[in-house]
Amino acid sequence: MIPDGWEEEKGDSLMSLYDPIEGVGALQLSFYKVSNPDSIDLCKELEEYLNDKHDNINIRRLANYAYCSVVDEDGVYWRYWLFLKLRDVVFASYNCDEAVKDQEYGVIDDIVKSLL
Repeated sequence: MIPDGWEEEKGDSLMSLYDPIEGVGALQLSFYKVSNPDSIDLCKELEEYLNDKHDNINIRRLANYAYCSVVDEDGVYWRYWLFLKLRDVVFASYNCDEAVKDQEYGVIDDIVKSLL
């Protein structure tokens, strides 16, 4: 689901979504084909990816996805998700200034949940 007024930019395996007028951040989605989806530990994979980027990450798992939120040393708020969609692993990240992190929270959550 792409909200009205939002724009998308697509690459080979990357999609970026953002509101060019009132937006404060950007959501990026990457898609990777896997041959063995049942063997993927989403929490472990997300932790391995984030380990060298952030300190003190706390990965959580819900039914079919892993996620976490963190603020980096520059005051940038990050949210990350990792989930399986058939034979695709989908990695999503959203970032914005920590001071405005709640401004797009609902719409970003709706976009990600529409993919699950």
